[in-house]
Amino acid sequence: MLLPMLAVDRDPVFRDGEGRLWRRLGECSFCGDCCYGSDARGRCPHYRGDNDGGLCQVHGSDTYRGFGCDTFPSDPECLRNLPRCTFSFLEVTGGD
Repeated sequence: MLLPMLAVDRDPVFRDGEGRLWRRLGECSFCGDCCYGSDARGRCPHYRGDNDGGLCQVHGSDTYRGFGCDTFPSDPECLRNLPRCTFSFLEVTGGD
């Protein structure tokens, strides 16, 4: 069964390599860039589609979580080569 790529958790918080905390905002835009290989991760074998969008065959499953799809992107640097991605990040500071 093919399921659309959607965000699993609403507004999760991640720590980057420098120790800063980032809250991920937004929804998946179905662009497929993170699955299709527009970055160093390469093309996902569970993605069916092309660079104009597609579907994930394992969305929400243990395989999906095992590939790290539920936590990607995890900080603003992840978006550097994904211009169509509609996720954004807000740095979490002491008052957030």
